[in-house]
Formats: sequence, C-alpha cells, structure tokens
Amino acid sequence: MGKHTRNPDNRERRLRASWIYPSDVSGAGCAVNPEGSTILPRQPAPPSVIRNNGMNVRKKFSTRLAAGLLLAVLFDTALQLVWKSAVLALPHDGSPSLSVNAILRNPLFIFVIFLMGCQFLNWLMVLSKADLSYAQPITSLSYVSVFFLSVFYLKEAADLFRITGIILVLLGVWFISQTEHLTQIPGT
Repeated sequence: MGKHTRNPDNRERRLRASWIYPSDVSGAGCAVNPEGSTILPRQPAPPSVIRNNGMNVRKKFSTRLAAGLLLAVLFDTALQLVWKSAVLALPHDGSPSLSVNAILRNPLFIFVIFLMGCQFLNWLMVLSKADLSYAQPITSLSYVSVFFLSVFYLKEAADLFRITGIILVLLGVWFISQTEHLTQIPGT
C-alpha cells in the first residue's frame, strides 16, 4: 500500500492546497481540484482576513496607527479642557474688543492653538493609515475622557442621561473597532 492510500485525509489535504478558485464557476466562488472533476464550495475568509492571489492575508494594524489614534484622543481631550479653562479665565464684561484683547494675551489660548497644530499633524498621519469612517469614530473616545475629566476637574454635572450617552459612545467605538481599519481596493 502507498502512503496516500493508507490515509485518505492526507491526499485530500494535498489536493486542497492546489485547488483553484475561478470566479466564473456558477458565480458562487467554487473550488476546482487539479483534475477538474470535483467542484466544492469555497470557504469564506474570516472578516479580519483578505484574499490575495488565493492566499489568506491578515491586514496589519500597525502600532503607529494605534499610537496615532491614541494621540488623537489625548490631543482632543487636552484641547477641550484647556480651551474651557481659558474661556473661564476671560473677563465677563461682554465687550467683544476686550475679549479679543484678553484672548491674544492669555497663554492658555496660545497653548490651544499649539494643540490644534499638533492635532492637525497627527491627524494627517492617522488618515494616511486608516479610513476616515474607521478613525473618526474611534477618536470619539475623547468624548468619554472629556466627560470624566470635566466632572472631576471642572466640577461639571453628571446625570443619568449623560452617563447613558457615554455608554452608547463606548458601544459604538467597540462596534467600529471590530471592523477593518482600511478598505481593500480591488486590483491593488
């Protein structure tokens, strides 16, 4: 007895590795063995895997993208808190000209502009590595951090509706994080 007749599963495994997946066979994506006599349904690739020349290739989520998304959340959180603190430090006389003068002399507003610049440069890097439809919802985690830091640092109110909203934001971010971060363009 040959080595392939003793273990029929071994022969099947060898043949399956050489099957091709023509796209025009009944339109359903079927596997055809090398002899061309057997047609079997093609197994779909898991959601985190793309098909590239008949091979499963996992899309890479780089640490640079993760760091960029984290920085986007941190920059936005810092920006919002510093901005609010700077507004609270403005005189309350209601005169627009005095307010503009106070803004230009307040170092917190200069820091706000600096944070906006940092956020802009970081966002350019993030968008070069991920789809906008993925990155923007992930950065909504800054809503969560701003909420908690505003409650503790600025002594703002936290009621049931706001907490429910924060929970919904977290759920939304979790759902988005389960999707691919970059759309695979056919033919690339």
